[in-house]
Amino acid sequence: MNDPVRVQVAPPGKAADKIEQCVHHVLARDKTNLLKDCLIERRDDLSLVFARTKHGAEKLMKHLVDCGFKADSIHGNKSPRPT
Repeated sequence: MNDPVRVQVAPPGKAADKIEQCVHHVLARDKTNLLKDCLIERRDDLSLVFARTKHGAEKLMKHLVDCGFKADSIHGNKSPRPT
């Protein structure tokens, strides 16, 4: 491209005031243990965890439930729950 122009609707902003974000640089094999430590540290808070794949989301959710956490996954292959 010659003379590209960047167009955006709104400038990138920070997260909402009630949202806390942080970054931890860890090896892949240590991610689950770090997540569990963070969830234990803030047990009364709500957390949203993103996974790369549907399979990974299901596997992590099942592991967290087995460890005593209340967890669920959301993705396109979920069957509807009866109401």
